Amino acid sequence: MKDPVTSATTEAGPLPADLLDLLRCPLGKAPLRLEGSALVCTKCGLTYAIEDGIPNMLIDEAKLPPGVADLKEVACWAGSSKSRSG
Repeated sequence: MKDPVTSATTEAGPLPADLLDLLRCPLGKAPLRLEGSALVCTKCGLTYAIEDGIPNMLIDEAKLPPGVADLKEVACWAGSSKSRSG
């Protein structure tokens, strides 16, 4: 029997292509690209895991890009409402 996650995949990998087209970085609203089993922001490089076929889009659980020590250092931070509120 086929795994429902892999049998429903398209050229986008573990997510349907139409879903990938809709998803955006929750911090800066930039498009995401698929890298392996994770989504990566095309602007700031934050990496969001895909767990059991479900993207985990929680900013606090995203993996920082290499060389970045704090969330406030990513490119999307400057354009977000979080930068104005705290």
